[in-house]
Amino acid sequence: TYFFSNNNRYVGAWYRDYQHGRGIMYYYNGDKYEGLWYQDKRQGKGKYTFANGACYDGDWMQDMKEGEGVFDWANGNVYRGQWHANMKNGKGIFVYSSGDKYNGTWLDDQQHGTGIYTYHNGDKYEGPYVKGQRTGDGVFTYRNCDKYVGHFLNGDQDGYGKFTWKSGAKYDGFWKQNKQHGKGRYTWDS
Repeated sequence: TYFFSNNNRYVGAWYRDYQHGRGIMYYYNGDKYEGLWYQDKRQGKGKYTFANGACYDGDWMQDMKEGEGVFDWANGNVYRGQWHANMKNGKGIFVYSSGDKYNGTWLDDQQHGTGIYTYHNGDKYEGPYVKGQRTGDGVFTYRNCDKYVGHFLNGDQDGYGKFTWKSGAKYDGFWKQNKQHGKGRYTWDS
């Protein structure tokens, strides 16, 4: 056991004056890391538990979350997937405390690339994201079976798209900020 001047306490393996191998660091603020170390840095498999109950269990490199891991915020939010430089990067699944779920790609902690977002009420979006916003050609299916297939911009139906209502009525045309806007054709199912 080694006590640091800042009241952190380390219990584990050492090599040439470095925390190296398996060890546990008890931080002065109540946080705890248990796992592998390489030259005083968290590296390899390990679990970091925060004083508030949140925890990350997964891969580390140079003291940063890197590779595969699970972060549980202890409030119902859980992310399981790839990390790079301490941020969600690559493929991953985020389950929100609300019951919503995103399964897709991430870039620098934001939904970015292709993904499927399933809302707790049964609505579902499938398509591209840019910096956390639905942007590009996608499909939004409502739980009541209404469906929009078309372009999104900054999260809104914006551009050309087709909306089909459960009743069979259809609108085929242009949209702006989730509203029919510009040229389009509306047909009713008789």
